[in-house]
Amino acid sequence: MRIRPTILSALLLLAGTAGHVHPGEKIPLAIVSSRSKAVEAVTMERAEAGFRGVFAAAEGFALIDTTALENQAGRLVREERDPSARLSSLLRKSGAAKAVVFILEASDGRYTASARVLDIASASFEYESAEPSESEEGAMSAAAILARRLLLHLSGTLDWIAALSASDGESADGVRLSWSSARPADGERYLIYRAPGQNGEFGRIAETAGTEYLDAGALPGLRYWYRVRGSCFGTLTDYSEPEAGHRRAALPRGLDIDRVLKGKNAIPPRPSSPAEREKAERDEEILKPLYRHPVKLNLILLIARSYIKKGDVMVLRGFDNYFADTENSAIEFTGPGGSFSIEFRSKRLFRFREKAGDELFERLLGNSLFYCVPAGEREMKTPDGAVVFVPRLEAIAVSMEYHRNDRNWRERTIMFDTDVKELKEKIERAGQGTR
Repeated sequence: MRIRPTILSALLLLAGTAGHVHPGEKIPLAIVSSRSKAVEAVTMERAEAGFRGVFAAAEGFALIDTTALENQAGRLVREERDPSARLSSLLRKSGAAKAVVFILEASDGRYTASARVLDIASASFEYESAEPSESEEGAMSAAAILARRLLLHLSGTLDWIAALSASDGESADGVRLSWSSARPADGERYLIYRAPGQNGEFGRIAETAGTEYLDAGALPGLRYWYRVRGSCFGTLTDYSEPEAGHRRAALPRGLDIDRVLKGKNAIPPRPSSPAEREKAERDEEILKPLYRHPVKLNLILLIARSYIKKGDVMVLRGFDNYFADTENSAIEFTGPGGSFSIEFRSKRLFRFREKAGDELFERLLGNSLFYCVPAGEREMKTPDGAVVFVPRLEAIAVSMEYHRNDRNWRERTIMFDTDVKELKEKIERAGQGTR
């Protein structure tokens, strides 16, 4: 889409230049071109013609004829990493106030048109941009798109997106984005892009007239990367620098402790075979020395109930799938309702696992109640490289039973206590002399 000449002329009149051109005068502009060896000469010729044509149609520029200097200028661009000083010196005598260096490159069938704006007076590059293309035919279109973008920059109409920020786990509603434009224009709109990884493919997710956006479609807990670009008169600015953010995953739903305890009125099933009875007896020998005294257990639950009802403590059952991270004293639970991580202040539970063995430990874990407090999030990486954040909870206690609902559970419950000083002291005082 071409910029309307009348609009662009008005914009140029307001802009002025860094090359000491007075408002109302045309900007003396030199265009220097170069191509990589992989680009055919005829492709470069067509792309360059499209690039120059955009500037030729704009009323605010006077194109300088640099034919006599083309070979020297092109060699500087190809051979020097920063040709700004020598290129500025070479073009100064031509009367140019600005120079645009246009380069077309190709690799594996993909073309990239790039350009830099050189301010002759300061001998420095003040702006650069690039536009990719998937084909040789698309290279001509990419060159014209790039030229229109440079026009917006040179006219002072529109510039890059600045200060993009993304909320990082601050909201469960979505990821909140905000940004600013260095030189916003009337009628400007913004396009928002998202990728599941820093090096992933960015896809457009929204367009807005404001400088804020809530990505309510972001999956909870998954880190995304965002970029924003402006759109003015049908021309797109460069992308902003990418910024990461994620939507906070909801905490797991806590259980009603009174309802859980009322459900413990069933008679546990008896082992149906000699092998099962033998196994249950072996397990009992391991567990019996660890069972909590009923008086202590009742006191713990009495104190815990007040914390739970106030919402200071959550009661959870573990999901069927879990991973015990002994090194970090944590257990990761996953299931249909989501994922979460429970961390423990001591390694007693994990030392017990070594004694009980994985099979018995897994059985007890499936019948456990975890008394937890929310403690932020835990960052994890999936096998495909994505970063996820799961609710992180700290266990202040865990009760483990051989059967989930057993009416004699008070005599057959292991209780690993908390390290929270206030609760621990109450438990110890009440339990003195009871065993």
